[in-house]
Amino acid sequence: MTAVTETTAAEACELMIRGNLTPEETAALTAIVQAAVVEAQQAGGEDTSAVDRTLDRRRRLGLWDRPGSGSWKNSAGWN
Repeated sequence: MTAVTETTAAEACELMIRGNLTPEETAALTAIVQAAVVEAQQAGGEDTSAVDRTLDRRRRLGLWDRPGSGSWKNSAGWN
């Protein structure tokens, strides 16, 4: 039997800081980043998976930067 462990967002997020921040500044920065993550998760956002698949396929096929009429629309997935 394997144990299931849950990682909290604080454990999953690692923060690399350069400079000499005080513990209070580090705590404030961590709280702001955590609030942004929670807000993004609650908002959900729009589903861009279809466009991402299209752009990934174009990149794999070597069709990414083809010059021509309307190429800027095609690169954005607006066929």
